[in-house]
Amino acid sequence: MADWRQQEKARRGGYPEYRRVRLEAVDYFEKAADWEFTYAVRGGRQHVLNRGVVTSPHQAYGIYWSTPDGQWASSQTMLRTITASFRPAS
Repeated sequence: MADWRQQEKARRGGYPEYRRVRLEAVDYFEKAADWEFTYAVRGGRQHVLNRGVVTSPHQAYGIYWSTPDGQWASSQTMLRTITASFRPAS
């Protein structure tokens, strides 16, 4: 969570018309937090989920999912499949 708060503060200026949807811890591997937001792109808005994941004391990953805002709801089945099937490197 602390990392996402810092990332949001440092990076939100790089996203035109940035709007936070949520920034919260989630139950996924050892630790995880989701940073969900939208921002303006030519022709509409982009919707992003950026999940930071700690899988062990020495390993972390990021899962970045981005779709046009109008396709966000219909993309959730695919996103759930990706997060359910993710396995960290051994």
